[in-house]
Amino acid sequence: MKKRALNPNVGAWVGIGAGIGAALYAATQEPVWIAVGVALGAALGISRTDKNEEG
Repeated sequence: MKKRALNPNVGAWVGIGAGIGAALYAATQEPVWIAVGVALGAALGISRTDKNEEG
C-alpha cells in the first residue's frame, strides 16, 4: 500500500513556490500565478513512501 508522507521541509517548498508565483505575478500582473506557485510548492513538498504491510 502506498502512503503519502509530509516532507519535514514542506513549509520551505511552499515558500519557494510562493516566491516564484510572486515573481511571475510581478511580470504578468495576473494573481493566479501566486496560487499556482503555492500549489506546486506544496506538491513538491509531499513525497511518496512505500509501506509494505504483511499479514
